[in-house]
Parts: sequence; structure tokens; C-alpha cells
Amino acid sequence: MRCTNSKIRMYTAVLIVVSVALSLYVLSGWRDKPIKTLETVHRAWSDISRLSTGMCESIFNRKGCLDAPECGWCVNNDTQSCVHGTIDRAANHQCSKWCFEHNYGNCSIYKKLIVFGNGPSLKGFDFLKTKGVDTLGMNLAFRYWKEIDWWPKYYASFDTVVNIAHIPELMEMIENSDKRGMRLFFTRSNIAKEVPKLKSHPKVKFFEYIKAGKDQNMVKVTRKISTGALSARVGQYLGYEKILLLGIDMNYIEHINGSTSKGKQLIMKETPKNNSNYFFSNYQVKGDVYNIPNNEKVHITAFEHILADVKKHPEFNVEYFNGSPVSRLKGIGFKFMTFEDFMKL
Repeated sequence: MRCTNSKIRMYTAVLIVVSVALSLYVLSGWRDKPIKTLETVHRAWSDISRLSTGMCESIFNRKGCLDAPECGWCVNNDTQSCVHGTIDRAANHQCSKWCFEHNYGNCSIYKKLIVFGNGPSLKGFDFLKTKGVDTLGMNLAFRYWKEIDWWPKYYASFDTVVNIAHIPELMEMIENSDKRGMRLFFTRSNIAKEVPKLKSHPKVKFFEYIKAGKDQNMVKVTRKISTGALSARVGQYLGYEKILLLGIDMNYIEHINGSTSKGKQLIMKETPKNNSNYFFSNYQVKGDVYNIPNNEKVHITAFEHILADVKKHPEFNVEYFNGSPVSRLKGIGFKFMTFEDFMKL
């Protein structure tokens, strides 16, 4: 049986509470206030249980969950999460598969994530088929999600031009996140200058804050930023072990019809009838400002760094797969896996 620091702290807290309660029990008199003292013990134990419950729910990584006291990994048709429980069952959840510390070796199910880029290979993809696996979507795809009434669990936008230009859309997604099942929003800290309250919002995570943290993860070792590559790294940060990259094609046309230069950026002077860079035509519309893709220098390099970092840091325990037959990821060295095969893992 493993004995972690968190367990030691928990057991120590229990012993302290029980010792104090028994001392009060003796001092108050064996016959005078036994019931009241026992109620004190019960309330103290309830406080500890609530603390443990909150601790479990704050853990994203399966291994970290199973190492924590009174926490187990709950798997059902729609999600996987860390919850409070005992070796027999979860305390307040229905789980199709329950993994606790004592049967850690038998808990072989992987924590999976699909990271959706927005490349043309996604055209015609049925997003509703992703039920049962967690998803991350990015940038301006919210225009399409709204049309089909489908939303990812996580959203990311790491382009410092795009995120500022679409603050209203981000705020709308955050405000409606609970009913849509959206859990976290990842972006850059530059947006906090425009919307200061996002710095303390529990559902918003800034890349710069994660990178500056003490924990070692794929985000912290980032050297080159593209929203697609950084989103893939976020998957490992969240504790996912198998990550499928869909629609990350990286066959960009640097200047599409309808775009014109605006300083160092590009602006859409009209909505294109057919946007060859994305899986739906109105991904970009008239008035949108964005950075030149710089495919080779930025996107390709950023994904090359991912493979190098996975090899350098086996302790990160993550494996990436390319799900697009036309993606440049194949030439970089990412293993190919179909969506159907990934869902069977």
C-alpha cells in the first residue's frame, strides 16, 4: 500500500481531531455532556470528509487521484473524473467503472482527449459522435458549434490578436458554460488588461501562469507557440494520456482571397465564399483581424517540439496521435490513428 504525504497529513488531522475531542469528553465529565461531545467529534469528522471530497474533485490526473486519500477514478459513458469514495464505490456518483488505490493495477482504462483543430479535413465530421470522450476546441470554431449546438469540454485561444478581437464571444461562452458542459477556457494573459476579472475567474487559465508554475508538464516546457500545438500540450497538463489530433492539417495558404494586409496582421475585407484553410467557409468573416499563419516557422516547428519533448520527458506519460490523413503531422512523425480506433482505446 502506498503512503503519500497527503495521506499522512489526512491521517494526522484525523488523529488530532479525535484526540482533542476525547480530551474535551473527559474534561467535560463522563456523565455530564457525553452526547454533546460526541456531536463535536461527528461534526469534526464531517468537516474532514468535506475537505477530502473537495480535494478529490480538484485533481485532474488519474494517477494523482489514485495516490490521494479517499479518492478514486470514476468512469462513465460521458466523462472520467476524480471523486471521493471508498474501495467499494464512489460516495456520491454513479460509475460504470470504479478504480480505487487498492486495485490500481487493474485500472487500465486511459484518460483520452480529442483536440480539434479547424482544418478542411474536418469537413463533414459528425461532432455528436464524440459523446463519451472529452474534447478541446479552439479559436473561431465557436461559430460552427453554435450552428450545430455542440460544445467542447475545453476551449483554447492562444493567438494574442484573435483572443482580443473576440472577447465578447469568449465572455458569452463562459457565461453559458455550465449549461453547455464547458469546463475550462485557456488563453493568454494579455486579455486580462481588457477584462481584469478573468484573472480570478475559476474557469479561465492563462498560458503564462501555467508556464510560470512549479509543476513540470508539457505546457511549462513550451518553446514555440501555436494554438494547435499549445492546445495539445494543455491536454497533458490536464492529465490526459492518449490525445487524438483531428483537423490539424497545417496545409495553410498564407494569404487567402478576401484578405489584405493591416500592419503585421491580415484583415478580411470580405467573407470568403470558400475558405480553403478551414472546414467551414465562414470560419473567418468580414472584419476579422488575424496573424499570418507562418506555417513552416510557427506551426510545423511547434509540433516538432512536441514530439521532442515527449521523448525527453517520458514521465509526462502522454501519447499523441494524428487523425487526419492529409495532415503534415504524418511527415513530422506523429502516429496515425482513425477516430473510430481511438474511441476503442
